[in-house]
Amino acid sequence: MTSTVAYAVDAGVRMPIPPGVVAVPGASLASDGEDLHVWFSGVSAEGHRRLHHAVSADSGATWSPPNTVVGLEPLAGQGLSPSVLRRRDGWLMWYVSHDNRGRRVFVARSVGGLVWQRLGAALDRGEPGSADADGVDCPAVVGTADGILVMACGAGSSRSVAAAVSRDGVTWRKLGPIHHRRLTGPDSRCIWYPVWLPNGPDTADLLYAGQDDRGRWSFLTTGRVDLAALATRPSPLPLATAVDTAITHIRSAVTADYLAEPDYHRPALVYRSPDGRVEQLRPSTSPVFAVRDGHGHPAGVVKLGRDRASAEREFSGLQTLARFYPVPAATLHYRQGRAALVMEHLDGVPLAGLAAADPNRFETVLGDIADHLATAAQNNLMPACDLDGPPDHTEETPAVLAAWAAELVARLRP
Repeated sequence: MTSTVAYAVDAGVRMPIPPGVVAVPGASLASDGEDLHVWFSGVSAEGHRRLHHAVSADSGATWSPPNTVVGLEPLAGQGLSPSVLRRRDGWLMWYVSHDNRGRRVFVARSVGGLVWQRLGAALDRGEPGSADADGVDCPAVVGTADGILVMACGAGSSRSVAAAVSRDGVTWRKLGPIHHRRLTGPDSRCIWYPVWLPNGPDTADLLYAGQDDRGRWSFLTTGRVDLAALATRPSPLPLATAVDTAITHIRSAVTADYLAEPDYHRPALVYRSPDGRVEQLRPSTSPVFAVRDGHGHPAGVVKLGRDRASAEREFSGLQTLARFYPVPAATLHYRQGRAALVMEHLDGVPLAGLAAADPNRFETVLGDIADHLATAAQNNLMPACDLDGPPDHTEETPAVLAAWAAELVARLRP
């Protein structure tokens, strides 16, 4: 997904707010097929928060006096950012509440939109190191043609937009981050407050607020999102405690000597931790480490990436490619704004030994890899002429990569 400045916003219509409300920090607009409904969080001068509901019968030109929502008071913590959607059996609302450990998304149900029944937590905080370990915030929910619900929300640790999918709106499966901060630009510090703008049965524009390094906010959009394709993404790899501990060790103990681009004609330094739980697999400025737990069993593979954006880009690529062929399960680990890619450990046969022991199988395996690479390139990669900004040669265009892969296949099959 690429981000651009979103549409201009006109003066709009001023909506009535209840007496004593001094701030409205979040609102959700939805339709029941006849009328427009709006729910918003109102804050009094004393700091009390209440959710309110109003109705418009003329497409938003005029609104009824707002009523206080019943069944969700008192709002624990913030009670911000409601997102409401019409379902066959009534309304569903997702809203934010928090405690001293961070924010979570809760869900409630209503028949008419004013009296609500709590259904519990819909989306909880993630494990230590995960993109949403510091909490989930500002949900926005949209439905697909076959009834799947897709939620976009703010992920606290990564300061990016994550997603989740559900059939009933109560039980959700996390997809991990789907839109990341840029290293520079209007959304380099934070991406927050996502909003879906449906434009088809299974497509929607994803709008959001971006904050730059000087604290300025902009109203931005990723452009059109294929909701059905997004909903098929695999769940992120669960983060094991051993991996979280290993990354902390790697960040503090692995020195620059092990992170230099190696001279491939000479042996390179390879880091191994004193307890044997961390072993460097590939020496380079983007090193890869194998991690073992306290019993000596493989716990995962960690790739630091050259910077935060490269780790995030590789994670997004793996999630997309999983629609076309098997890829290792992966997730992103965040610590103090830095990201690392974590992948599952896969046992396999070293190709170097296979080349000498069984050359026919070696050619078959390598040929299959090349075929899959060519197919994936044609299905996924964006031509350089369509990119927003200069091309990134770590992800070549489909024509270049497909031609390279086809040449490799031909050379492997004389």
